[in-house]
This record gives sequence, C-alpha cells and structure tokens, in this order.
Amino acid sequence: MVYLILGAGFEEAEAIVPCDLLRRAGVEVRLAGIGGTDIPGSHGIPVHADCAAEAAELTKADMLILPGGLGGVRSIRGCEPVLCAAREMAQAGKWVAAICAAPTVLAELGLLEGRRATCYPGMEPEMCGAVMQNASCATGISSRAAPPEVPLPSGWRSSRRCAARKRLHAPLRRSSGTGRRHPMTEEHRSDGRSIDEILAEARAELDKTPDGPQQAAEPGTPEPDDFTPDFGHTFDDYGEFEEPQPEEELPPEPPRKRHKRIVPLFVKIILYVVIVAVVSVGAGYAAWACATDVLAFGRSSDTIQVTVPENASLDAITDMLHENGLIQYPWLFKLYCKFTHSAGRMDAGTYELAYNYDYHALVSGMTESGGTRTTVRVMLPEGATCAQIFALLEKNEVCTAEKLGESAANTHFDYWFLEDIPYGETNRLEGFLFPDTYDFYVNDDPDRVLEKLLSNFNRKFSDDASAQLETLNTALAERWTAKGYDESYIEAHRMTIYDLVTVASMIEKETASAKESSTIASVIYNRLCDPANYPYLNVDATIVYALGGVDGALTYEDTQIDSPYNTYNRTGLPAGPISNPGLSSISAALNPADTSYYYYALDDSTGLHHFSESYDEHQAFLAGQNDA
Repeated sequence: MVYLILGAGFEEAEAIVPCDLLRRAGVEVRLAGIGGTDIPGSHGIPVHADCAAEAAELTKADMLILPGGLGGVRSIRGCEPVLCAAREMAQAGKWVAAICAAPTVLAELGLLEGRRATCYPGMEPEMCGAVMQNASCATGISSRAAPPEVPLPSGWRSSRRCAARKRLHAPLRRSSGTGRRHPMTEEHRSDGRSIDEILAEARAELDKTPDGPQQAAEPGTPEPDDFTPDFGHTFDDYGEFEEPQPEEELPPEPPRKRHKRIVPLFVKIILYVVIVAVVSVGAGYAAWACATDVLAFGRSSDTIQVTVPENASLDAITDMLHENGLIQYPWLFKLYCKFTHSAGRMDAGTYELAYNYDYHALVSGMTESGGTRTTVRVMLPEGATCAQIFALLEKNEVCTAEKLGESAANTHFDYWFLEDIPYGETNRLEGFLFPDTYDFYVNDDPDRVLEKLLSNFNRKFSDDASAQLETLNTALAERWTAKGYDESYIEAHRMTIYDLVTVASMIEKETASAKESSTIASVIYNRLCDPANYPYLNVDATIVYALGGVDGALTYEDTQIDSPYNTYNRTGLPAGPISNPGLSSISAALNPADTSYYYYALDDSTGLHHFSESYDEHQAFLAGQNDA
C-alpha cells in the first residue's frame, strides 16, 4: 500500500498523476490529508483525501509519497506524524519519494546524506548532504536540410562546374505559352555558350549511360573521370526553357561628387579612442555598482528586523527591502528574483536580516526553512480562557486576537475530540488549547498557532487517559444503578471527552491547591450522581465565565444570569468548558476522591477549601467565617 500526503497548497498534478498511474497499475493508494480530509491545492482545486494523515498508520505502508507545492511542503514540515513516518520508513528500508520542492523535507530529516537527488530549480541550497543531479530536458530541433549538390564530371573546368551547378539548382517553371525556357539570364553564363549547347552536351552524356541516370555519390566520394551527372528527370519533362526577356536598362547614376575631407584622420582616431574609453569606464562603473549591490560588498554586519505581510507581492517586498537599506537598486533585485524563480519562495513573517546579506541570502532569509525568523517564547497559564490566550499571543506579536478568534471559530482541525463541536463561536476550542510554554514565530499564521496547541493536547491525552475515562464511566454507572436509574438514563449520561474537559475546567478554576483537586472533583461527581437531591452544581466559576469576569464577590443577581453556563439555574454540566485546564486538573477529573462531600467553601484562615457533607454543616461553617 502507498500513502500520498496532501498538505494545503500542494501541487495538484504532482499528487493526482502519480496516484492515477499507481492505481491503474493495481497499487492501493490512499490520500492522507494534513489537518483534515478536504485539502485545497495550490491552484484552488479542492481534493478530498481518504483519511487524515495524523490518524493514519503511515508506517504500515510500503511507500510514502510527498508531492511538491510550497504550501504543501510547509504543511508537511509542520506535521510531526508525517515527518516521523518518513524517518522510520527510510530507516526500515521502505520507499520514501518526494517531488519538486518536497525533497527539501527529506534533506532536513537527514535522509539524503550522500544520496543522489534532484529538486525544483533554485532550492539546491536547501538540499544539505544530497548529491545533486542536473535534470536536462532534450528539445527536438526541426531544421530544413540543404538541397544535395549534384556532382559534375571531373573533366569540367572549375568555373564551368560552378556555373553548371548554379544552373542545376536554379528553380524550374513552366510557362503559360508553348515555348518553355529557363529563367537564367545571359549574364549568368560563364563560358559564352548558349543554353542549347549546354543541354545538348548533357543529353549526350546521359545517352552514354546504358542503365539510365546514376545515383549521386556519397559526400566525400571522389568523382570518376567518366562521371555523368544525375538530373533526376530528363530535361524533356520540363520542356524547353524560357529565355528571359532583356531587363529594362536603368539610366546611369550621376557621378558622385567627391568631397574634400574636412576632419583629419588622426582626429577621428582620437575621438574614437576617447568615446570607447568613456563608454568602457561608464560600463565598468555600472557593472561594479550592480555587483556591489548583488553581492553586498563593504556593508555592515548589523541586523534589522523586517516583516513580510501576508500575500505580499514582489514589488511590495522589494520596496520594503529598499526602504530599510538592504538593497540599492529595486529593479535589479526584481530582475534577480525573476531569473532565479525566487518570487514565490519568500514567506510571510518577521525575519532578522543583516545589511551584508547578498541577494541570495536575502531571499533565503525570508523563507521559513532557510531564514532566521524572529521567534518569541510564550507561557500559556493553566486555567486561562481562549479570550485570555488570544490576548496574550497578540501582546507577544504572535498573531492578532481577531485572526485567532476567526480561525478558532471557522477552521477545521482534524482531531477526534473536536468532531461534535459546532462551528461559529470564538470559544469553540475552549478547554483544548493546552497550557504550556511554546515558541512561536512573530506574525505567525493563526491556523498554525492553534494547531500547535491542539496537537499538544492530543499528545497529552494519551491512551491511558482514554482507558481511565472508561473506568470512570463504569464507576458512575454503578452509582446511578444503585440510585435506581435505568440503562437508558445511564447511557445518555455517559461522560464524553468534552464532558470530562468541562469538569476539569471547573476544577481548574475552583481549586486553591493541586492537592485538593480530586476532592473538589468528588463534590462535582457526587452531585451529578444524585440529581434528585442536588440538581444544580452551584459552581461560582461558571457564573464568572458567563459574565465575562467579575470584580469582587458574586451577588445574588449575578447567579440569576440567563446563560447556558449558569450552574445555579441549569441542571447538570454547563454548556462547555470554562477554561483550558492543565494536566493535574484533567487527572483529578479522571480520578476523583471517594468522599461524601456535597459542599465546599474557601477557608480564609488557611487559603484552602472546607468540605461539608450536609447543607447545615456548610451553613454553620459560613457563619463562622462571617463572625471571624
């Protein structure tokens, strides 16, 4: 089986043609899309993949194909499962193929060390370790062969031979009248004989040959003394030749007047030398100035930060480089980019460029793979909401909060835990943007930023966590059964990954210390398993989320807000997660403590929560807090 990897911006022909050829040959080919199954090509042609690359078992295939296209190559570089699969398959001796710009990915993985390879022209500097092969294209050249020269008898004089050849190669035509004559004028005759005499001599030579006309000799073959020229057909086939009419004589040109030389010759020579010297000096200076700009001679090694906007044209990039003093001649840089096919290689982003970078270094410096892109390290705290994370990333110049919100609401991210979450809301990914410390590019792509956070959550929520979720559901089912609930109720209230993250998000916001997280989890599950006596969770953090933040303590009016996140007047769990929990809160949600607590309140004296089994005990504790 063969997996063909599709990333957004792949070259359609480089993917579809190999797929078609292999399937025609009976080979099973599966298209694996990075980030989903509907992948747009570089020319806007959407292709529906068979599966998502992140979910496919790529290493079980016999071959892995990476098509080209700069957008698709960037997607491949950002997909760790594909990179790992390529590395493992190469180490296992399986086939790994790459087309056009994609071989640079294999070079980055160190798979082309000492191997013969080729790539898209202009990307050779990125093929580290590979033995580059020049792929030549043969072009058929159609040329008109010159007419063969008819050999003549060796006894003819050279002048006569030349004249005869001219006659034999001259075009023949039929006249409309009865008389047929050759269009040769008298001035072309070299020996003074008439055309009839020449024709009679040729007929006599032909009559001496018993087998008719002879074939022309091969080039370089010496001519025999008794050689007879091959005219192809007898001259009778063409009829008699038409003698041309004498041309009308033109009046003689008037004699030209000889003018006296005014400028002496030596002056002309001096002027010529001076002009040549001036032109040479000017051309030399211009060539030196251009070379200085292209090669960055004598420039400082200081660096400057430049930003290439999204979808920036070559003109815009050139103007930006010129304004920042990195190039002197914009027209020359654009000419260089067009001849080296570099216009489409420069990517959006913020880069650190030096003034002594030559043209090649400038172009390479504005690419994700070869450039020094400005990065920033951002720590996303546990319990932060999506809105808070977006604002923090915008503050660190990673991406604007607006673009991140649009991407979160509308972009398809191919992860199993997002399958049932509807599109359209900026908090759609709430709970799954895993808090951690990340390195981002300045002015990065919002889809790529969110993909990095979601991918981290996917890695952290391991197979062990999935097994623990099943164990939790089994324990909750036993408790519901003990309280008399039937199987249909139990099945309808099974905890999903979305429900689990919702519980973990509440634990994250309610916990004063990690050591009490499992106890708070037990209070939430005790209430969920006894809806008849405790229909509401009464979690204050859900009110704060519904209000978008609260200054000071909650009021009774706050608890009456009409919101699907209000656990004071909505039964069961809130509409979704209210924060992005850390690993400890997720673990507490999976492994709650075994308690009989239904209430908790913050103890001002300890900074921790006090837990109560009954409402009266809870109220007594609150009264004591107020008296203190």
